[in-house]
Amino acid sequence: MIQLIPQLVLLVGGAAVAPTPVFQDPQSAYFELEEAYEEAMADWREAVGVWRAARTDDPKLEPPASPTPKFYPRFLELADGGAGRAKLWCLTHFHSASARRGMTNRLRLCLDLVENHATETWAVEIVEALGRLASSSRNNLGTNVAFGLMDGIVDRNDDPDVKVNVLYNKGRSLERSDDEEEVERALGFYRTLRDEHPDHELARRATGFLFREENLQIGMRCPDFLSQDVDGNPVSLADYRGRVVVIDFWGFW
Repeated sequence: MIQLIPQLVLLVGGAAVAPTPVFQDPQSAYFELEEAYEEAMADWREAVGVWRAARTDDPKLEPPASPTPKFYPRFLELADGGAGRAKLWCLTHFHSASARRGMTNRLRLCLDLVENHATETWAVEIVEALGRLASSSRNNLGTNVAFGLMDGIVDRNDDPDVKVNVLYNKGRSLERSDDEEEVERALGFYRTLRDEHPDHELARRATGFLFREENLQIGMRCPDFLSQDVDGNPVSLADYRGRVVVIDFWGFW
């Protein structure tokens, strides 16, 4: 519901984005910085591997520091200059931003992305980020705020893939809840996704969750299936109805 966005703007105290410096080409600068960050992360992962091997001889050896906190101010500068992907990077790496901790600043980034970048070809990535922030844990936005922001993207972007991802991420954020009503809401999102977009990969994932919830819960009758015995003869679970059956599923991955 796009009408939620102005209310959230008032909540955080005015406009979602303050006047900021403008870079000549912030998007190109972002991709250059992203490449540098990925190289730094590759070096860090290699250093972590060396550290893990070395700490067997020296348990007190300190692990190498992640480069993310050092890169955050550089991405933030690009974000303030108008680079949308830099804003998304800052949102997804917010835990590394010691100078910008607090729900208000995180919400400002979310509002900025929804208001100014909801029509981008990468808007699905914004939806995914909001989905990760939708739980009700202390450091997240909560479902009401996160879902309202997702709806704001759907209202501004007519790409069917955006709607699919909104339905899926809403369901995913609720499916593990201990609250039965929230799980039922998740089922509703998944059913809509399955019925309206049956061929989408995310719909197939949602269908798997629906099948588990609707057919594989304690006290339910086990669904029938066909398989083969050790001699290759067809076997139906229904053939053993009324008898004690132990089923051992195994495989190779």
